[in-house]
This record gives sequence, C-alpha cells and structure tokens, in this order.
Amino acid sequence: LLGGRITVESQLGQGSVFRLHLPLGLPVQSDAVLPNPPEAAPVLVVDDDESFRYVFRQWISELGYPVIEASGGRQGLARARAAQPQAIVLDLRMPDMDGFAVLRGLAEAPETRAIPVVIATASVIDAELRASLPDEVVLLSKEELSRDAIARVLRRILRGGAEGAQA
Repeated sequence: LLGGRITVESQLGQGSVFRLHLPLGLPVQSDAVLPNPPEAAPVLVVDDDESFRYVFRQWISELGYPVIEASGGRQGLARARAAQPQAIVLDLRMPDMDGFAVLRGLAEAPETRAIPVVIATASVIDAELRASLPDEVVLLSKEELSRDAIARVLRRILRGGAEGAQA
C-alpha cells in the first residue's frame, strides 16, 4: 500500500535478513494525475481504520484533490451532507454505522444522492456482495488497492463516465 517492498536473504545454518524498503515520499506517476481546479470539492474518505485513511489521503492528495476524512459511518454521513464532496471512498465494515447504512443515508438525502461512491472493502467480493450494493457503486478490494487503481476509478467517476460504475 505504501509503495515499498520486502526482501529476504537466507543462508542455511547462518540465519536470515529481512528488509523493509519504504519510499520517503510517494512519487506521482504522470498518467495518474487528474486535472483539478483548486476550488474543487473534496473527496471524502470514510473508514474506521486510521492506516487506510492515511494511505487513501496520501494517494488522493497526490492526485490533486483535497481530502476530508471520517472515522466512522455516522461522521461520514454528516460530513458528506455538510461538505458535498465530489466523491466518497467508503469502507463497508465500521462499528458505529456500516457502509450499507451510509449508502442508504446518502440515497435518502437529495444533496448526497448523486455523489459517486467507491467501496473499498476487505470483505470477500462475490456475487452476493455485489448484488447487495447499488449498481452505480464502484467496488474495490482493499487487498488489491494501489495508487493507480484509485487514480483510474476517480478519473472515470469524476469525469462522469458511465464506465465508472464498474471497477
């Protein structure tokens, strides 16, 4: 998630050396940058996991979008209504209000019903999960997330492309 790598060197009877390589800064790939006027509405990241919020904040900020965060579903719904973000990255499993309830709350309010939503989940993505979500929601597995994947999805949904509904 942070753009690093792990290496292992091992010699029988001598031991092993494990190395974790993390970049000091996350480079932005030129094809990932999205044009964004400075007055653009933010992207809202709603996830109870602080480390995922941090990673999303870094990636989305590097794409040129302002980011606001919410650490739970109730706070996310309130911030969506107040800030009118241009997109929402939403976790499904949160203790106070799950992502399904947040989606229902967004759909019920005229001011939030048209905001594009990207579900980023650690849940197993299967036909049952896909069927339980609105068709227009983009569904991504946290296990397969990358800066490029987020850039591609945001590029599609923020440009209003119909293909934005499928990851």
